[in-house]
Amino acid sequence: MRRSKKQHFVPQSALRRFSQDGEKLVVFDKIRQEVRIANIRDVAQQRYFYDIPEEAVPIELAEKFDRQMIERRLGVLESDFNAIVNQVICKATERSSTHRLLNLVLLRRGRIISRSDKRKLCFFVTLQYSEPESFGLRSETVWSNSKQE
Repeated sequence: MRRSKKQHFVPQSALRRFSQDGEKLVVFDKIRQEVRIANIRDVAQQRYFYDIPEEAVPIELAEKFDRQMIERRLGVLESDFNAIVNQVICKATERSSTHRLLNLVLLRRGRIISRSDKRKLCFFVTLQYSEPESFGLRSETVWSNSKQE
C-alpha cells in the first residue's frame, strides 16, 4: 500500500473551494506575519501527521498493521463530505424561479439536503472543529503516558 507523506488536517477538497484556479490559495503565514500565495498541497498539512508511531505497534503485528489507518479512514470521510457539498451546491444553484414555483404549486418543500446528509455534514464539521492540529500532540501524550505505565 502506498504511504501518504503529506497528511492534511484541512481537506484539500475544502481548500479548493477557496481557490480561483483549484491549485493555489492566498494564505496568512502566522510565523512570518505575511500574506502569500501557496500551493494547496502544501497548506494545512504535516508529514505523517496521523501516522501511528512505529513504537506503538506490537512487534508481532508490525508486518500486518496499517500505521496509516487513520489517514485512510479520514480520506473516505472527506470523499463523502465532498460529494455531499457538491450535491448541495449543485441543487442550490440550479433552483430557478420556475423550479421554485413548481415546488410551491405541488406543495413540495424542495429540500436541498436530506436528514442523512445533514448528519454526515455535522459529523464532519465537528471533526474539523475539534482542533485537528493538536491531534499529533494528543497522540504523542497518550503514547508517552502508556510507556510510563
